[in-house]
Amino acid sequence: MEAATRLCLVRGTTTTVVQPIQRLLAAPDLPEEIRLTLAGLEVYILRHRGELDAALARYQDGLLEQFVAQDGREAAEHLITFATMLQQKGLYEQAGQASQEGVQRARRVQDWNSVIRGLFCWGRILYFQGDTGGALAQLQEAIQLARQYKVHAALPPMFSLAGYITSLKGPAQMPEAMALLTEGLELARRDDNLMDAAEALNNLGNVVMAEGRYSAAKQYFREYLEVCERMALPSEETFAHLNVAATALELGHTGDVDYHVKRALTLSRGAGRRFPEAFALALQGLLKVHVGEPGAGLALIESGLQVARDISNRYLEAQILPYQAEAALLTGNITQAEALLNALDASAAKAGH
Repeated sequence: MEAATRLCLVRGTTTTVVQPIQRLLAAPDLPEEIRLTLAGLEVYILRHRGELDAALARYQDGLLEQFVAQDGREAAEHLITFATMLQQKGLYEQAGQASQEGVQRARRVQDWNSVIRGLFCWGRILYFQGDTGGALAQLQEAIQLARQYKVHAALPPMFSLAGYITSLKGPAQMPEAMALLTEGLELARRDDNLMDAAEALNNLGNVVMAEGRYSAAKQYFREYLEVCERMALPSEETFAHLNVAATALELGHTGDVDYHVKRALTLSRGAGRRFPEAFALALQGLLKVHVGEPGAGLALIESGLQVARDISNRYLEAQILPYQAEAALLTGNITQAEALLNALDASAAKAGH
């Protein structure tokens, strides 16, 4: 079934559509070709509704193998959908393999919608792994193809990520960044797409926070957290907790900081994810410094930096160095703070900023 037809079915009708699909799938005499098409549509609807665990389970129960065996347009489309869900769960290695295979297959059959989706998925993986330059390259190609082939439904999340990356270029680029971010959120809400809305809320919060508008940023992050909890996305939820905690610290809401940092640590360690764990350790350390426990705080921040170095992630290190610099300022060590800020400049340059 064509993607446009699927989108028409999904908009505002997911509850009424999925039940008859499931009844049809239970029929013993259903032709295999129809069964496969309906099963793919069921997965699409489950994903659209934010039920990623159920959607992944359907793929991993042999459904994806059936599509891949066809080696055509459907195979590419479902490989990339599978990769996107894995990425949203924080399973980056598996997601990267699936997305790249999906893009290769999609290019062979000239399925540009799937190529765009696969490039975007791979770009997000690179971004979370610290390769911002590579991420931006994938994103730029995806946006160019979306415009060339008029794949408008793919634009909201790409606008959102493009807006965030644009904001990193400096204050002069902020109006362009905010325009992209706002348009991405508006389009996601118009289509009632929880996943795209979550990304837009997160990126808007980060950009607004960088401008020093902490109350507004905290509101965006709380909305982001609520959407992640609704969709049962622990990978995204971890970052939502960290972001709420960071804004709460700026606002002096230390109780909120403690709660959200501990939740982030629990989620990241439970999933064995070092990237968010490093952030959480650094933020917990800065909180300790703020509440009068400088020794414990500085040690926690150093632990966060060590994690970043252990996984050789310069981008992550560049994000944590400001926490250490602020802690040095709070404890009166001006010389160390200056040295850390110089290290931050060097690390950011290596990460491509």
